[in-house]
Amino acid sequence: MWYVIYSNKKSKPDPVRDANYKALMRIDYNNWSYFQAMFTHFFFWPRLILGLGAFFTSAIVAVIIGYGHDPFHLPEWKARIVRFGATVAA
Repeated sequence: MWYVIYSNKKSKPDPVRDANYKALMRIDYNNWSYFQAMFTHFFFWPRLILGLGAFFTSAIVAVIIGYGHDPFHLPEWKARIVRFGATVAA
């Protein structure tokens, strides 16, 4: 994104060049800024790490709960816990 903002002369809307591609034309060009990009980059990594952590934690809990049982015939209380973990991780 930083490079796109820096080299945005190619991305700037041009009515002549973009006449056939109006659906793909960037109309938000005037709203691009380095200041706003800092916020989106700052919040990306913590959110990604928390999401992956929730996903892997729910998978590990499901393996621990299902250990020693047939995975297709789990007791209902264990199946409910696994479903809840999958719902939270999603």
